Amino acid sequence: MADQKEFYELFNKIDGEVKTYEKEELNDFDKARMKKNVAAKIKKRRIPLFPKAACACILLLLIGIFGSSDKVQAAVESVTNQLYYYFGARQEVKDYVTVVNRSYQNQGFQVSLEEATANTRNLVMAFNITSEEPIPEKDGTVSIGESELYMNGKRMDSGFWSSQTVAWDAYHTQLVLSIEQVDKYVQENPITIDYRIRSLSYGDGKEILQPDGSYEMKLIEEKGKWDFHFTVDTSELEKNTRTIKVNKTIEAPDGMYVKIKDFTISPLEMSFQTEEKKNLDEEYGYNFAVNAVSDKGESIYFDFTATEGMAEYSTASFEQNSEDYDYITLQFLLEKYSTDPSEDEIQSVPIGDPIRIDLN
Repeated sequence: MADQKEFYELFNKIDGEVKTYEKEELNDFDKARMKKNVAAKIKKRRIPLFPKAACACILLLLIGIFGSSDKVQAAVESVTNQLYYYFGARQEVKDYVTVVNRSYQNQGFQVSLEEATANTRNLVMAFNITSEEPIPEKDGTVSIGESELYMNGKRMDSGFWSSQTVAWDAYHTQLVLSIEQVDKYVQENPITIDYRIRSLSYGDGKEILQPDGSYEMKLIEEKGKWDFHFTVDTSELEKNTRTIKVNKTIEAPDGMYVKIKDFTISPLEMSFQTEEKKNLDEEYGYNFAVNAVSDKGESIYFDFTATEGMAEYSTASFEQNSEDYDYITLQFLLEKYSTDPSEDEIQSVPIGDPIRIDLN
């Protein structure tokens, strides 16, 4: 393993190495992902499925179809099959989705739980939130705040929680809530789920500088009660899910490492978890990332969430399916960033040998 001096020399040569390693070039997705994870305290949310520009295009398309912006509200309200699009608009997705279609009104907000799907690893729910009063564009979208989740009578008190806004206008917000690492709460099938929402939040138009140099909007919180009780049968999805053993450890300088144990393939997504050890000092911090390329030379985008010592990678939000490829190659990267909020440059180098995952 390289010592600390050799490691810093490696990063001093980063410009030359980036030019010779094409896959290190950052696209908009990677830049957005890095900005979300530059702090030592990594937030438990995914990169949005559609950035604001894309959502604006969706609404403009609706205006073009329906002839006026007045009719966009009705169009957004009537959009269905959120999970179908969330999982890449593949026909087979509908076979694994439970239609819930329940709504509750409180504090001027109607919260509708439209659909849900689950396996022994995660639970995904699609919501439509309607406000009696318009939410100004500068205040952002409505999101779920305080909530409690019970699965088969057991309260979930840990795991990855992430929310993605799919579409919105002044009165409506459609979002997909993904809750991962639910396996220790699921011991039987079907799964009985109680999801209790106690608050909704939206911005007040003012952004606050965070310690990591990013900005977050100050939130207005609306207390209320929106409770949902339903069941999800996971047996068919589990039957068509398989796990590939990988058991690889990629070592990095100064005792850092990333371990990948299994690679999971289901009709809805490809996914894997990593155990990680990464360092943080007064000047610099480090993150791991992955570049994935198929046997056809196409980039495979893995959305990810992270917490202390662990990360979860998934293709759920992208129109990419394991059936499209024979194998994919994972190349892990070590990212180095400054703890000074005024410096936003991220340096990245490949570590270890590429890992080939045979999908068929």
